[in-house]
Formats: sequence, structure tokens, C-alpha cells
Amino acid sequence: MANVLKPYHKDYICSLIAEYKAPSEIEKLFKTKYKMTIWPQQIARIKKKDLDLINKTRALYLQDLMEIPIAQKRIRLERADKQYEEASKIENVKSRIDIRLRCLARSQEEMEGKTKLGDTFLNFQQNNIFSEMTDEQLIKEQKKILSRIKNIKLPKVVEVESDA
Repeated sequence: MANVLKPYHKDYICSLIAEYKAPSEIEKLFKTKYKMTIWPQQIARIKKKDLDLINKTRALYLQDLMEIPIAQKRIRLERADKQYEEASKIENVKSRIDIRLRCLARSQEEMEGKTKLGDTFLNFQQNNIFSEMTDEQLIKEQKKILSRIKNIKLPKVVEVESDA
């Protein structure tokens, strides 16, 4: 016997569609929440039948996006500026320059109004130089690091006699 969807089930599905969730995501979320299986055909029927509800819910969803800090232009610019400053600490010169240039370009786009709500923002990420190395280079780098570790001078511990 097929599961009969109640009005609150349909409302939940409409809200997920309004949030741009894929049918496969909707199926998983629905099954997790209600312990019931929903089929792609059911989702398609609900999407077609309840388009007004979906559009109203979507309008509220998009309106609420402006309450998320990263959706605010000032916040995005402040974060790009912070990333720009943090990038100056990266040892790898190529990575440092690349990330700082991307921060500047993103800020310029933001100021010129070229970015739209929903655009992805620059992810601050230091490149992993080890993934680009050959085995020989990795072994050489490992030896250098181990040598540096062995040469670390630890502070001398001075024991203090107690008056007891």
C-alpha cells in the first residue's frame, strides 16, 4: 500500500522545492524526517500542482537570505579584506600573490556591482605544495623538516629547591 501524503507532508516538500533542493535531496530529507518513501513522480506532481505555494515560499526564502551576514555587501568586503591580510602570512610566494589578487578582484567586482546574490565567494585556502612534489622532492623535504625538528633548542629547565 502506498503512503498517503498529508497536507503537512506536501507543505514540507513544497518548502524544499522552494529552497532549490534537488529531487534526490528531497527524497532523502523526507525519508529522514517522516520515515516514509517519496518518489520523484510524486515530487514532480506536487511541484506542478502547488506552484503558487512554492513561489510564495521561495520569495520568503530569498527574502530571508538578506538576513544572513555573508549576503550583505559590507560583510563580504570586510571578509575579503581580512582574507587579503591573512594571505600576506602565506610562505609560498606564488600562493600568497594568487590569493591576494583574487581577493582584490573579488572586491573590485563587488564594488562595481558585478556580483549577484548567490555567487560563490572566494574560499581562503592555502595551496598544498606537497601534492605537486615528486617522491624524491617529498623525501628531501621530509629530511629537511626532521633536521629542523632535531635542531630545535629547548629551553633549559632549572630545578628550584624547595625550602621544605
